[in-house]
Amino acid sequence: FPVTIGVLNLGQGAVAGALTATSAGAITQSGVINAGAVNLSVTQANSDILLASAANNFTGAVTINAGTASNVQDFALRNTNAGAGSVGNLGNATSNLRDLTITYDNAAFQIPTFTTVASLQNISITTGGAITQAAGGIVQSAGGTTFLNSGSFPITLFDAANNFTGTVTVAGTGLVTLQDVNNLALAGQQSLNLAEYRDWE
Repeated sequence: FPVTIGVLNLGQGAVAGALTATSAGAITQSGVINAGAVNLSVTQANSDILLASAANNFTGAVTINAGTASNVQDFALRNTNAGAGSVGNLGNATSNLRDLTITYDNAAFQIPTFTTVASLQNISITTGGAITQAAGGIVQSAGGTTFLNSGSFPITLFDAANNFTGTVTVAGTGLVTLQDVNNLALAGQQSLNLAEYRDWE
């Protein structure tokens, strides 16, 4: 499996079975990667994992190593597999996460709980299925932006602890259900198929 003492570029290609990558810097790619399960570890603080620049097909679970999850700064992932699921140890365990980008071309995505990640700024989720959230809430640092596009599928982010601190942009035609503890700022003149919207300010 790939190991590097600096930035690790996984390149492109196919792996028969699991892909394990460990880097003392960022993990990136230069083209499409096909693999089974994917295990990612960054041993240096403030390191990015950026695997969203190509139409990857990961047939197994994608996991951030629990022991190094706090080192992840920006996390970006694209997976075209219809069975794409949650990312292991993404959420409060990635305690220094800044930006989150998920593109699941053919699957739904559940945003994990982010309630103790004071650095969390920008969230961008694009899916070919519903966008939902785990229980507990999503709390961003000041001025963080949120982009949500689920096509015709529903978006349901209705935890009472949610605090989207900056502009929220919603694309697509599915039913949208949002809740925020403060004022929710929707970008521009959006035309939303709004099932329910609640802000407590």
